[in-house]
Amino acid sequence: MSKPNTPLHSGPIQLNLINSTRLQTLRNQSSGAGQDPHRQSAFKNVGHPDHEEDAQTARLRQRIDQRVIEILSQLPAGKQRSLFKLRFGLELDELKQLPIRQAAEILKIKPDRP
Repeated sequence: MSKPNTPLHSGPIQLNLINSTRLQTLRNQSSGAGQDPHRQSAFKNVGHPDHEEDAQTARLRQRIDQRVIEILSQLPAGKQRSLFKLRFGLELDELKQLPIRQAAEILKIKPDRP
């Protein structure tokens, strides 16, 4: 009787992480290296504020974006969204759909007062 065909390597398949562009893309996306610092915020702007109020809203939006990035950078790479939801009670996408002032209250950011 002959032996059944067995592979030469009985361990797990190893991937070449250096040459894999797909894995590098995923790694960059999860670490935030591919983020554009000049991108527009996804937070809603409610109402039609005047010029001074618009400047305050823009500053508040920027502070919210910075706070979200800071929070996510402190969380483990694979668990950021789920731990964010546990901590704040809503997902990041839900937070971005809220009015700016409400999102600031949830993140405990005080709006600037002139």
